[in-house]
Amino acid sequence: MAGTEIRKTLDNTTVTRAFGYNGFTKTGAPISFPTTEFAGDKKYETYREMPPVENAYASMFATASYTYDQKYTFLEV
Repeated sequence: MAGTEIRKTLDNTTVTRAFGYNGFTKTGAPISFPTTEFAGDKKYETYREMPPVENAYASMFATASYTYDQKYTFLEV
């Protein structure tokens, strides 16, 4: 017996970040920046889509057996 498997996955990820998180209401608070310079800083970014990641896999398997004199079976994996 033998076989193969070919598979592909595509992962789409969105990163979100909340500041001033309230565990009771499960919401975050908006940030008031003193200047627009701070608002453009990556560490204060609240939403970002990551580029898609594609993974591809290929695998094979085989197994064989032989029975001699209807008593002895030899198995090869």
